[in-house]
Amino acid sequence: MNQSLTLIFLIAAGVGLVVQNSIMVRITQTSSTILIAMLLNSLVGIVLFVTILWFKQGATGFGELVASQLIGGLALDIARSHGVTLRAMVGPAFGALLLVIGAWLIAKRQF
Repeated sequence: MNQSLTLIFLIAAGVGLVVQNSIMVRITQTSSTILIAMLLNSLVGIVLFVTILWFKQGATGFGELVASQLIGGLALDIARSHGVTLRAMVGPAFGALLLVIGAWLIAKRQF
């Protein structure tokens, strides 16, 4: 990518950020809580991300996305499990290992 194209994308991203913030301020003023504006902002971002993923990768991109999110979720659950015995964590740890292997197989197949 050349320098002028990079500059154009940076300007477009800045304009998009200003528009996004203006819309969020308007939604916050008309709704009872800021959580509604944050929820709508997140939903729009997720829809855009999923649309771009679908056009670039198709169904295989969704498999990779699901695998990566499940691994992160399980790792967070294991990290937050204070007071749980090691014996009780064997099952979830084995499940996380299987998810890591599955994600590795998906990544290996794509590249």
